[in-house]
Amino acid sequence: MTSSRETPLLKEEESRAVTAAPPSVIEIDHFIGEIQELLVDNRSMALGHLIYAALDHASAAISHPDQTFAIGIAVYRSKSRSDLIEEATLIFRNVKGWAQRNPVKVTLMVIGLGITAFKAKALAQCMLDTASSFCTWSKNQPLYNRFWGFVALMSVRLIVSTLVPPTSPGFGIIIQAA
Repeated sequence: MTSSRETPLLKEEESRAVTAAPPSVIEIDHFIGEIQELLVDNRSMALGHLIYAALDHASAAISHPDQTFAIGIAVYRSKSRSDLIEEATLIFRNVKGWAQRNPVKVTLMVIGLGITAFKAKALAQCMLDTASSFCTWSKNQPLYNRFWGFVALMSVRLIVSTLVPPTSPGFGIIIQAA
């Protein structure tokens, strides 16, 4: 007997039907309502299903990169040149549409990238100083304090790396060194 957590939200044929053609807004609202009713009936929350699906997807790509690349190559080879161009055009249009709807975000991203490129040496030196001081502090702390320092570092990383993406690898180096 399977528990409600192991019961998929969609039957396989329903899943295929959902991905076959882009649904209208009314269809999406109806579909969301059906899923909400199903979750209420099963006394379940969508968050758990979403987290599980995201972790499953990420872990498969990380733990089996050879299979991920093989699948990607197979998908690439299964499409014609015109299909690939059509998909690339669609992605470009979607990105362009997002940029037109979010001019402030785009402006801040471009400014942030420009500052990062312009001040790359200063940023690298700042990251080195931060890494050195965090490592020194971390090695002199008991495990409990080191854990909470790591939590604080990861919180700062989340904010800083979101605003200045090129800093993300630097935080990885700090974590490895500590």
